[in-house]
Amino acid sequence: SLGAAQLNDNACNLGNAKACYNVGVMYTTDDYFKKDNIKALEVFTKACGMNLKEACEAYDNLKGLVY
Repeated sequence: SLGAAQLNDNACNLGNAKACYNVGVMYTTDDYFKKDNIKALEVFTKACGMNLKEACEAYDNLKGLVY
């Protein structure tokens, strides 16, 4: 839901790595946010910087599609 998307976005801004990962996934699917792979890479990078392994993997996978 849009509410869940907003909650994840807020939690990401507060430093929750899993929430950042969730927001990144939302940016790749066009379900809650307008699809934006560059924004997805930004939040995956943020979550990866917080040592969330799946975010680092998602970044690497998406990077190959974008660049």
